[in-house]
Amino acid sequence: MTKRKAKPIDWDALDLEVRNLRYEQISPEERLRKAGKLAEIYLQAGKPLPNSLAVLV
Repeated sequence: MTKRKAKPIDWDALDLEVRNLRYEQISPEERLRKAGKLAEIYLQAGKPLPNSLAVLV
């Protein structure tokens, strides 16, 4: 088996996704679920959470 290479993270796109999270027409539960997944990406990369994301998780 070959080892999979991790895909590079497009931080600009991820930041935009975090900013747009507050405007999506979704339930509060879904918003928290998405925020948790986004936070996981930041934490695994060793980056601090954006403020708008930190208040949700």
